[in-house]
Amino acid sequence: MAGGPSCRASAAKGLWQLNGQLYGQLPIQDRGLAYGDGLFETCLLLSQATESGTSRSYLPCWPYHKARLLSGCERLNLPIAGNSLEKDLQHFLQHLPVGARGIIKLIVTRGQGGRGYAPPAHVLPNVLWQLLPAPSTTCEPGGVHLTVSDVRLAKQPLLAGLKHLNRLEYVLAAQQCTSNSIPLLFDTDGCLIESLSHNIFCIIEGALRTPALDQCGVKGVLREIVMQKIAPNLDLEVSEQALTESDLATATEVFIGNSVRGIWPVTGITLLSGRLLQWPAGPMSTELQQAWLRYLSLC
Repeated sequence: MAGGPSCRASAAKGLWQLNGQLYGQLPIQDRGLAYGDGLFETCLLLSQATESGTSRSYLPCWPYHKARLLSGCERLNLPIAGNSLEKDLQHFLQHLPVGARGIIKLIVTRGQGGRGYAPPAHVLPNVLWQLLPAPSTTCEPGGVHLTVSDVRLAKQPLLAGLKHLNRLEYVLAAQQCTSNSIPLLFDTDGCLIESLSHNIFCIIEGALRTPALDQCGVKGVLREIVMQKIAPNLDLEVSEQALTESDLATATEVFIGNSVRGIWPVTGITLLSGRLLQWPAGPMSTELQQAWLRYLSLC
């Protein structure tokens, strides 16, 4: 990979594609706008040198993004076919600047609909691709601090795990975000779920644990890759389970991650009580960071 994955990436601004048409206009009657009726994916975009000496842009985690999106479409009864999605993506990639890097955001909505919550009988989804700049920093090797948010995530198993367009709980929590701390989210029963835009992992009794997300939260792409690929390759036991503040207090390492920013060690968590939990940026966090970069380099 030319240059390899790095902490900085750039992308041209102002490029989008709607239903295969560059710079297409989303209708004001779109149900994504009216009701949040849809799904989205935020995909890391990298560039790679080709044998001919040129560069190609690609999405290293696309199979996982695609699988989650199609699963969500099935659960929401959105008629999206995988082959049409692939064709749409390839068309968009062909129009990117040479060597473009950054983020591609994909939004799928149910399309236009009349007044009222009930979907129209004939659904024509809207598929929107956007090229966006990546965050200026995509790794924090020294660790980050989290603060438990007083926003509690509602339990809704029908939507659990999906990256749907209804994000108001996260908008409220984001208002508590500071330059020195990231909100940490629990559900209404006091179970640990995730940080504002990252999944969370703990090392407890030498094993990797991550919250069960069968009631709420987003099953992130990096989370799936760590559980399915990276942890087994490292002979690391990994499991999903209900976790609480008490479990955090017994952890020897904590870290968060998503597929755009990678893995960040957590060096401190401030609880609602004001109690501070602290950890070093431990060896497992470092090993998983390196394993994630190796995974990207082989895609």
